[in-house]
Amino acid sequence: MNSLGARSEQVLTWRVERKIDVALLQQTKCTDGDFPFDEFAEIGYQSAHHGVNHWNGVAIVSRVGLEDVAYGFQSSTGFAEPRLIDATNTAALVAGDFNVGMADIVFYDAKQWAGKKHATDEERAGVQGSIDLGFVDLARDQYRDEPQFTWWNYVGTQFAKNKGLRLDLALGSKAVTERLDDVWVDRHARNPLVVRPAKPSDHAPLIVDLL
Repeated sequence: MNSLGARSEQVLTWRVERKIDVALLQQTKCTDGDFPFDEFAEIGYQSAHHGVNHWNGVAIVSRVGLEDVAYGFQSSTGFAEPRLIDATNTAALVAGDFNVGMADIVFYDAKQWAGKKHATDEERAGVQGSIDLGFVDLARDQYRDEPQFTWWNYVGTQFAKNKGLRLDLALGSKAVTERLDDVWVDRHARNPLVVRPAKPSDHAPLIVDLL
């Protein structure tokens, strides 16, 4: 979301308009002390946040319960940045900005990006390793022949020309796929002509609708 402090009004309005049950927020760029827990509570949401400075921050905001929250990577790798948060649910969904395009179709110009950041074999293998644990890339599974871009550079008219990348993924367990109604990119929330007062994030929300 590229800074909750700059876009809190947008996020609150979007959540109500879209009737979002659970939102996974990334790059809040705020500390736990600066996170607007009270503002979300006023509109009926529980929140959990993990962030320490203006370079990171992740959150779960839910109006259908929030239990057994875990903060950070539970491993011995020593990676301590606050870029992961999870909570107990009946169906497993892993989602966020993975910063990797998993197929050429998700780049507006695959030749330009070939072998570069976001498109290396090493990056793709890392994400595929997570998928192979028993997950399905929901958007790619539903719309294999469509790019489903989620990110557009601020430079020039990249959004207007639809020169984007699909870097945000929603990986669902079998239980999620059985309940899946649709998965779609909310381009409206990324459109600089309609989002006010601050300019939108360079990412658009990826919405998963479950039955």
